[in-house]
Amino acid sequence: MKFVKIVPENTVKNPKCKGKTSIDLWSYLCLLRISATRPISQRNELIDDTTSRTVFFVKWFSPITFFSAAVSVFSLYLLTVMLLNGVLEVYWPQKLFEYNDQILRPSHHSASSYEVIKFYKISNFMLPTSRLIVILHQMINLKGIVKQLNAISGLADDLQIHCASRCGNFSSKIRRNSIRTIALLVGIPAVTVFPVIVFLFSNDLILAPVILREVIIVLVPLQLVVIYFEDADFIIQCDIVSEFFRQIEMVLVETEDYLKGKHCNLHLTEVRKWHQFLLRNRRIVGQIGTITKVPQLLSLVEVTSHLTMFLYTVLNVLASPGTSLLENYFLRMSFSYVVVILVRLQAKTLKAEQVTAAEVRVHDALFALNEFPQALEVQLELQGMRNTITATPSHIAFGNYCTLSYIKASLSRYSPK
Repeated sequence: MKFVKIVPENTVKNPKCKGKTSIDLWSYLCLLRISATRPISQRNELIDDTTSRTVFFVKWFSPITFFSAAVSVFSLYLLTVMLLNGVLEVYWPQKLFEYNDQILRPSHHSASSYEVIKFYKISNFMLPTSRLIVILHQMINLKGIVKQLNAISGLADDLQIHCASRCGNFSSKIRRNSIRTIALLVGIPAVTVFPVIVFLFSNDLILAPVILREVIIVLVPLQLVVIYFEDADFIIQCDIVSEFFRQIEMVLVETEDYLKGKHCNLHLTEVRKWHQFLLRNRRIVGQIGTITKVPQLLSLVEVTSHLTMFLYTVLNVLASPGTSLLENYFLRMSFSYVVVILVRLQAKTLKAEQVTAAEVRVHDALFALNEFPQALEVQLELQGMRNTITATPSHIAFGNYCTLSYIKASLSRYSPK
């Protein structure tokens, strides 16, 4: 087997000062590790005699890597067998699952065509199918995930140093926002999955032998819950880049207040540093869509399929004489899940819009600096920053397939005529 070293080994022993970024990103790193597909380690490398920087890398021979490899390989096997047993009714290499009385089917007898039944089967197994694809995708693209994490860490360190020296009330919201997101999107699904585990223990849905059966009963529901980890990953990254835009805006506002009182000029080196911060953050924004493209596109497919199945089931029940909508168990379950996935989609769309809104506020702060007389080269650099934002506002795009709704009207009054 060939191993690829993603980040060079650290040659510095015992760094003297641990960066605050490692603390801010600790909860996010834990989320990536728990997913069991991103075995990322971290270390501190010295920048100078008193300051260190957090660097993320993959250490192939480490407990977290062995844990991720074991869970991912076993999960791939279980999810593959689940699809073979449930969708294709192929019981090779063994029959581990029994679904006959558990999956959702058309309720109206006239809707028993082969295509409809097949669609229901595929919709019932959308979650394990998505999880199977995501595990393979993240294993293949681990290098890009590590590169993105290092870009976030580097910009967080540089912005913290720059903002703390200029803003008296500087504070970072990365850790607080990450913990809140993980509590909502990981904590709640993890708690709600326990009734599913109890249900599996009390029924004969799992046909595996003793010990292996208990492992499967626990692992399969948890793997299906990990889909919410992907939503948390996306939202946390959106929160991080929004926070970076907020910090840049904070520096610009502080500078505006300083110029009002001191009546001095801006230095070109300072403005160029702002421009670099802006460009680095926009690159991170662009990579969010690239890195999360596969799980988020699968999530959109899941929304479409379950919404279609729900509407078809409603029409099916309405066409059945003597059948009540409220008394149909599968319809109630389908409705509950449709509500959940639509809420997830709305939450992610709002977070994507907040990224562009945060950049709009940076543009507003830049525009406010126009009232102060500056050297020509400084004016050109500030104009370049504004043009960067107005020409191509930051947005989250999943390749050429989908772009989450983003705000553009707010920039229209600044666009060049």
